[in-house]
Amino acid sequence: MTDTPFDDIPLEKRAQILERRLARAQAALADAETALEGRMHELDQANRDLQRRESELAERLDIESAKLLAAQRVGGFATIYAERGKPYHSSVQLNRILGVAEDVTIDPEYLISLIHPLDRGRISRSSVQFFEQMSADTDHSFEHRIVRPDGELRWLSWKLRKEVGADGTFQSVSGSVRDITESRANQRAVRALQLRAERRVIELDRLSRTLAKSQAQAETALKARTDFLSYMAHQFRTPLNTLTGMMDLLSIEERSAEDGQKLAFATRAAERLGSLVNEVIDEAEGRSTDVTLFPNPTDLEQLAEQTQDYWDRASSESEDGGVLTIAIDGALPTRAFVDASRLREALDNLVGYGLSAAGDVKLHMTWNDGLCISMIAGRLAADIDAQGEKELAATEPQLRRAGLIVAAMQGVIDISASPAANLVVSLPLQVHEADDAKETGFLRNKAGDQPTILIAEDTESNRYVITGFCERLGCRVETAVNGLEAVEAALSQQFDAILMDVQMPVMTGEEAVRHIRASDLPQSRTPVIGVTAHSLQAERDRLLASGMSACLAKPIQLAELRAALTTAMMPQDGGNETGSLFDLRRFREAFEALPVQFREKFLAAVREDLLNYGSKLEAAVAEKDTDAADRQAHALKGIAGNIGAIGLLAAIATFREASAPLDGEPFALLKQKIAATLEACGDLFEAMIKDQ
Repeated sequence: MTDTPFDDIPLEKRAQILERRLARAQAALADAETALEGRMHELDQANRDLQRRESELAERLDIESAKLLAAQRVGGFATIYAERGKPYHSSVQLNRILGVAEDVTIDPEYLISLIHPLDRGRISRSSVQFFEQMSADTDHSFEHRIVRPDGELRWLSWKLRKEVGADGTFQSVSGSVRDITESRANQRAVRALQLRAERRVIELDRLSRTLAKSQAQAETALKARTDFLSYMAHQFRTPLNTLTGMMDLLSIEERSAEDGQKLAFATRAAERLGSLVNEVIDEAEGRSTDVTLFPNPTDLEQLAEQTQDYWDRASSESEDGGVLTIAIDGALPTRAFVDASRLREALDNLVGYGLSAAGDVKLHMTWNDGLCISMIAGRLAADIDAQGEKELAATEPQLRRAGLIVAAMQGVIDISASPAANLVVSLPLQVHEADDAKETGFLRNKAGDQPTILIAEDTESNRYVITGFCERLGCRVETAVNGLEAVEAALSQQFDAILMDVQMPVMTGEEAVRHIRASDLPQSRTPVIGVTAHSLQAERDRLLASGMSACLAKPIQLAELRAALTTAMMPQDGGNETGSLFDLRRFREAFEALPVQFREKFLAAVREDLLNYGSKLEAAVAEKDTDAADRQAHALKGIAGNIGAIGLLAAIATFREASAPLDGEPFALLKQKIAATLEACGDLFEAMIKDQ
């Protein structure tokens, strides 16, 4: 044995060393035992935690499985899974889809046996392709029919995915299967609806093309109709204008009583013919309610006598005509303010209706704060029995026309079957106070002098008649026989107004007024009044748009001509806007639509609104508030449109369309037009409306 340093240590010392070594070993053993015990406790706790988590996971797995199964039932699908060499697994929902009991085991052979014979070969080929050729890790879809054990035919949709090993050999397949019978039925229904919709679209397209073709044909026919009406209106009204005008001029001359009666009868016949032409054209255009009035002081007894004389002569010339009897109870005013021509037209329609069945007609006329006319006719009683009172008034052309005229005069027609067949006309006419200066005075221009009028008319007889009318109104007259002469004359000297026939050779009236308005000369602003044999509204609107100030339809009435010239020669502003301030027809219609007692109130409201909105507009311009200025201009536009203030409407349009409306000329022109319209509307009301 080899000696060591430990051998040289004394025994006592050696014992102490060994004791210390033993103590250290025992301490280390105790520490190891303590650590081992702690680790065992940790492992035990970890084991218990693991068991608890396993229990929770198992519980959650059961819950999720139950949810999955419930979802499968709700969604109508089942899941499948199969590994190579192991049994086939599927959810219980597959049994429900296949219509078999839940304890029946589903395997591929059983599935194949349920496939519809017509799909079995196709699905067999698809299965081979799936396992041998189709890519892995990709969903593949298949659809086929099955015949369930209960004989019901159902459609199934499969989505399958396969997994392969590293060597490319098949390992497993998983997927889902769903019953799509209802969805396929819905798809077929939707497709059927789509096909029907497509057919409907094709049909609608065909109908649209047919409609477009029919519309084009209708527009062509409408244009032809409009052209025909315009042509016929011109052909009728041009000679009528000459006829009535000549008779009016002849009535001024002295003649024997017998010749006077003959002339009065011819005048009445021409007037009635003109009314019938107007009525036919208005009805054809669809605006039979358009009745414009030009009231004048009228001797009602004289009008009744003229009506009696006319129908006496007309009845004597008819083999089977009835007899008219007019009885006047008391005295009728000699200065009732009424449109005598329209009143005669209404009476002629009433009498003509009553006499048309070879029956006698009795008219009874009285005055009681207005004219009351009672008519009794044999035909009236028979028609009331056959049609009733309301239907008779609405459907009988002559009664309907008379009703429109009476309504325009603020009167009413009442047809009654009891106690006897009777038709009563009530007209709330006013008695006109004598004002010879106003009634017989000549027209004056803006400066108060005798006006000079240019008459452009190619028909000599019409030119003669219009010239006679103007001279009766105290005007100097110059004439032109075509549009080119009218342009040359209008631009070579200053006229107070131009009466421009629309249909003229060389240059039409419409072309002529455009040339006049296009000039830079001061004469370009001369008021031009179109004289046309056409009464169509579209024609009238087109003429106004071309630059004419107003339109008169042939045959011209003296009262209407006076009003048109009065309006044209009213003082206007110095702006560069051409034409008249007012559309005479629209101005009159605005007031005649109201009861007499409200007309002055309406005028006052119009003037107040013009002042109010004009002041607000000026304030908005001063504050440079473009939006507020546009709102006030829009309000002014509504007021101007209500009374036919076409000059103000044009100025408003210029103001609103200007790039800088708050600066410069557009606003200055608008202010001038507002002021001119304020002044002129009162004068025009005095001249045309107040004394009605």
